[in-house]
Amino acid sequence: MKKNNYFFSMLALFLAFGTAGLAQGQEPVRSVEFEIGFGSGAAIWLGKSCASFEFKMELRCNLPQSHWDLGMYFAAAGSGDGILYDKANDLYLIENTTYMLPVIDYNWRRGKKISYFVGGGMGMYTSNIDDDIDAGLGIMPRAGVEFFNRLRLTADYKWNIQGSYNYLNFSAGFVFGGGKKKVTEHKQSHKQFKEHEKARN
Repeated sequence: MKKNNYFFSMLALFLAFGTAGLAQGQEPVRSVEFEIGFGSGAAIWLGKSCASFEFKMELRCNLPQSHWDLGMYFAAAGSGDGILYDKANDLYLIENTTYMLPVIDYNWRRGKKISYFVGGGMGMYTSNIDDDIDAGLGIMPRAGVEFFNRLRLTADYKWNIQGSYNYLNFSAGFVFGGGKKKVTEHKQSHKQFKEHEKARN
């Protein structure tokens, strides 16, 4: 019980710093962005692995004056070759999986030419192996880097708790929207006026 209390206390402290004091120095960014991308990696089952692929989409909301963003992640993944072997039909079973996960990320240097993020998501997945469809809970930790507020490279691990395969994936995505917010001439002039008045006083 003491260990759990310590963990949640540290988590609350980390969230407080992330949404308050650490926001200083952050570039103002647009509130909403959309990413579309492709990836490949490995489908893993009981220590065995084979090639996998992924198509993904994600809608994100950048929280103002904060390092955090919230979003919804959609993806379709599959194993290129089978690991599970069906002895009765003498074939390997290939899995196709879809994901719908709420996600959250913590960002460093957001709005700059190169930024970094770490986060993850948890939600629902559906799996189809040889027309045998099931659903369950999926957990996805991830980390990555973003270049020029447009090209986003991500490494993630999808743990399908009730499923057969887990997925280690590396993807590249293109981001629409988001990026550094442009300061209008009016706001800029007002800011300069306030700085001038402050200097006079």
